[in-house]
Amino acid sequence: MKFKIYLLALFSLFLSTSFSQGIIISKHTGGRDTVVISSFDSLTFSSSIVISRTNGQRDSVLFSDIDSLTFDESINPIPAITLLNPGSAAVGSASFILTVTGENFLNNSVVKWNGVELSTEFISPTELQAIVPAQDLSTAGNASIVIFTPAPGGGSSKAVTFMVTAVTLTFEGFETGSKTSYAAADVTLGSGIWNLSDALIGTTTADVHNGKAGIRARKLAKVTMKFDLNSGAGNVSILHAMYNNTFDGPTTWELWYSTDAGTTWNIGGPTVATNKITFDTARFNLNVSGLVRLEIRKTDTSSVNRTCIDDISISSYGATNTNPVPILTSISPAADTVAAPDFTMTLNGSNFISTSVVVFAGKFLTTTFVSANQLKATVPSGYLTTPGILNVNVFTANGGSSAFLPFTVKPGVNSPVPVIRYFNPTTCKVGNSDFTLTVTGSNFVASSVVQWNGTNLTTAYVSGTLLQATVPAANVAAVGNASITVFTPPPSGGTSSALLFPVNNGVAPSSNVNLTMGNPSNAVHDTSSANNYLIERGQYCLSYNRSRTLSNWASWQLSSAWIGSASRGNFITDGSLPAGWYQVSTGDYSSTGFSRGHMCPSADRTVTQIDNDSVFLMTNMMPQVQAQNGGPWSGFETYCRTLASQGNVLYILCGGYGEGGTGLNGYATTIANGKIVVPAKTWKVALVLPVGTNDVSRVTTSTRCIAVIMNNDLGPFNSWTSYRVSVDAVEAMTGYDFFSNVAPEIQAVIEAVVDSAPVAN
Repeated sequence: MKFKIYLLALFSLFLSTSFSQGIIISKHTGGRDTVVISSFDSLTFSSSIVISRTNGQRDSVLFSDIDSLTFDESINPIPAITLLNPGSAAVGSASFILTVTGENFLNNSVVKWNGVELSTEFISPTELQAIVPAQDLSTAGNASIVIFTPAPGGGSSKAVTFMVTAVTLTFEGFETGSKTSYAAADVTLGSGIWNLSDALIGTTTADVHNGKAGIRARKLAKVTMKFDLNSGAGNVSILHAMYNNTFDGPTTWELWYSTDAGTTWNIGGPTVATNKITFDTARFNLNVSGLVRLEIRKTDTSSVNRTCIDDISISSYGATNTNPVPILTSISPAADTVAAPDFTMTLNGSNFISTSVVVFAGKFLTTTFVSANQLKATVPSGYLTTPGILNVNVFTANGGSSAFLPFTVKPGVNSPVPVIRYFNPTTCKVGNSDFTLTVTGSNFVASSVVQWNGTNLTTAYVSGTLLQATVPAANVAAVGNASITVFTPPPSGGTSSALLFPVNNGVAPSSNVNLTMGNPSNAVHDTSSANNYLIERGQYCLSYNRSRTLSNWASWQLSSAWIGSASRGNFITDGSLPAGWYQVSTGDYSSTGFSRGHMCPSADRTVTQIDNDSVFLMTNMMPQVQAQNGGPWSGFETYCRTLASQGNVLYILCGGYGEGGTGLNGYATTIANGKIVVPAKTWKVALVLPVGTNDVSRVTTSTRCIAVIMNNDLGPFNSWTSYRVSVDAVEAMTGYDFFSNVAPEIQAVIEAVVDSAPVAN
């Protein structure tokens, strides 16, 4: 009878749709087997009960051994962990509450830290809280977290790792880099590469700094990391003070951070007020884990007051992302001569990542990541000063340094022959005062000098592609053409081919309405002036630069008389250029990451279709980042048309300056296989008068002038009004003389003013 009862009970088990917590098998021997429901896949019988477990094992109990088979709902389930919060902590942290989320938790379940029970509070079947004592956080490493539920049933969950991370410190004191101008540029510092825009590394007595140097920031400056901290950012401290100058006053600034390599930015705390000429310390608790980079933004609207920044300290936060140690197997070239020009080094190996940098003789180089097995880096000429052996290695943050490989600096120079591509300014008027001539080309070395009619000028080496020379007033005291060359002394080296620099009386006055206020570079319609070639059209005028394959400037008049309803034209090649000159096509801009940026805008010439078609000639275009072109640049264009619609006439000039912008495909100095130079900045100046006649004679010291300079990059950008400067500032940058037909004493007043009139776009 007992056997039949057992079969009935067993048969009932198979028909049941709601299982109990466990099965208890009572044996003749007095022993009992307990099986938790969740621990087996199936239960079958023939001459015995066979229990197949989820781990592949099987238990078997003979019928003759069984007294009874019952169900017990009090048997505890096995707990499981799905989430730890927090998932990590820094070494030396104080005690904290660890929240464990999961399932099958009971009021007697406990959290274990490396097998040791923690003081645990039952919150719900899916949540436990445990106190992690400070002594468990005294050393870095991984702790094993499990949940244990006592018998009957129960047991330990699968382990989950909790990381105790070492706090690392990133420090930047601005002692190793050099940057002496406010123009936006990258600079290699001890912590990595930073971009300084409207900021420089100051070393004067008026610069407040620890050590020998610190940051001096003006206007709406940005000081930006070009690399990621791989272990997050916890506490950040920054020293700040006013520039120690009688004319400077209080400033404000903010700390921002990005977790997506600079694509988007988040503010890191409240705005900081700087109002002393001694250092204060600004502290921020970012507590951002993972990859992060920082940016300091000056926020006050003053164009005069400057901020001094120094000693940025950043503690790590959260889990440490450990990168692989880089392995360097070969470098090419492995040798060069003293004072050799800039060159590109190729480094082969393994374990390279996108943030790996090449270290040459202890200095970080501008590095390009090619693959996990290859890097490329630019070695400046100035690093090869004396014969000997220099060490080269690869460094990866939170990874380490590779072994060193030797680079041999050989005696001798063996410099290549220098090449001039173009210079700026392209010409000047007789009787001009001393000025700086910027020469762009290639194969320049530290000993290269610019020559004026064969005589050396005082020359500053900027890079392998840029020299700056001082032209004294005595050299331009008479009308004529000067021969400009670059000479590199032996061994090897030599003299570049010559370009002509015209010194003239000024061009004859033009009747073209678009040159009413003057010809800023004295451009002439003469092929001998190929880099300052005047193109006059009824709609606008240009100074074209054959060497740069784009115009130096465009000039046009704007009033409501130029505005109509003509439809937008199509981009077309300018066939009016002299024979043999390269003619830019619209396809030269395709897939370059830069837009075809109008100089004279389409919307400024809509009275007739002919007018609008003319501004689509490719000589009226410059490579411009669309974020700027369609942002603040477009905003200023719209504002100019607003002024015109209010009964004003404007005389506007614009152009590009320098070489090298950052587009959608990254940084580039040229497009179209090197034919078209990408400007580093764009500028625009506008003189505003009420509509009338005899416009030049109506310009007074009260006449409004507006000028802007904008970086040709991806921004982020503010309203165009943020980029207002004086006309003098644009003249100083470009070397041009704007509104030269206006009396000099009036120019001196109106061109010195930074427009600050309220603007409602």
